[in-house]
Amino acid sequence: MLPPTFLRASQVIARVMKPSTATPVSQALSKRTASEPERLPQTITVQQHSALLALPAELRIQIFEYVAHATEKRLIVLSPNKSILLPPPLSKVCDQLRQEFDWVFYSLSLAYVTNIICHNENFDLLTLTLSLRDIPGPSLNVNRSIAFRITLDNALRVPDIETFVKELSGPAMLPKTAAAIVYQISFDVETFDLPTWRLRFAQLSKRYRFHYSEGEQRVFEKLYWAFAEVAEKVDGISVKRYAMGCWRAEDGRLCFV
Repeated sequence: MLPPTFLRASQVIARVMKPSTATPVSQALSKRTASEPERLPQTITVQQHSALLALPAELRIQIFEYVAHATEKRLIVLSPNKSILLPPPLSKVCDQLRQEFDWVFYSLSLAYVTNIICHNENFDLLTLTLSLRDIPGPSLNVNRSIAFRITLDNALRVPDIETFVKELSGPAMLPKTAAAIVYQISFDVETFDLPTWRLRFAQLSKRYRFHYSEGEQRVFEKLYWAFAEVAEKVDGISVKRYAMGCWRAEDGRLCFV
């Protein structure tokens, strides 16, 4: 037997109200007084296949607010035309809870997404812009983070890195609405020309240090260390030792980090 938390919505209705007092979401929201705060503007989509519609307005609003603000919502953006919204583990407790929970979860705006993972190749700015253009900024009291997972290959070009950095350091880029931005870089260790790109990243680092704005320096620094950390796992050249002044690896090779 399910615990009280997981009682069917119809059973809850029988305990808290008479059937004749059931009110659709749209009607309940329209009856709010002028002094009542608008808690979920433009986020509730009326659907006719959930018993939640028959609950009292106050209870429905609390359920929507809980799902909107107290659960993690992760959006994986694979390309401009393909994205996946992952529900939190709570919806996997049982089939009944999944059906009711998912109805609320997928009715909410993407403004309530808390974590975005955006895939990109070779710092392709056009693809990045198209992938993020339809995602609204975070709603009030939503702490959002964005992780850019960037895959590199030998088609990578230095101008693409510079354009990418300049755009993300500007005020109009969509990720600026995020509370935290993380960069994750990967490449095929069998085919990627790591020594060449270690040298190019080192040259770019010096250029950004002396010739670019402070905002661009901050963005490039995050990319630089993301690249250096994954490169260290491949060739063993220590980023920390380089930062302390070690200019050569143990086998005598120059440390381009």
